[in-house]
Amino acid sequence: MIVATLSLGPTIADPDAPRTYSPEGKQLRKKAQESTDQQRSVRAADVQQKMRAQQLFDYLASLVLDQHITARTAGDARRAWEQLVKEFGSRVPVPDVGAGPDGQILFSWNNDEHHFELEIMPEGIAEFFYLNMRTDKMWSLSYSVGNSLPNHVAEGLHPFLRNV
Repeated sequence: MIVATLSLGPTIADPDAPRTYSPEGKQLRKKAQESTDQQRSVRAADVQQKMRAQQLFDYLASLVLDQHITARTAGDARRAWEQLVKEFGSRVPVPDVGAGPDGQILFSWNNDEHHFELEIMPEGIAEFFYLNMRTDKMWSLSYSVGNSLPNHVAEGLHPFLRNV
């Protein structure tokens, strides 16, 4: 049983003949094109994600050079980011980042009603914080950088994870 046919179009006998497709062939061609478009989109998103992560690392290095944070805090922030990527892959967007007045680093994610942050203190201790601004639901928990992520982290990051 033939499921689909595809004419490869111009032949040596008639190089100007248009390509013709059976209905099944047209469907397969359309699906192949959609898949290719989706793969391009994913690759572009991955490249953009890697570029943004590199900007994060460059920013951390500049904070060390300007003596706003210690090299240890920058390293802890990088390890914390890498642990998030290890756990959630490219689905987790690169956070907004800032330095606090006491040498801490703050990663934050925001959307319509959700706020999630990770604060990395100079002592290697970190804290996750989640707030739903519509319901006022909130929680926080301590985290030692380098350890496995607490289960609650997935709940806090879920509203921000991309569908890749």
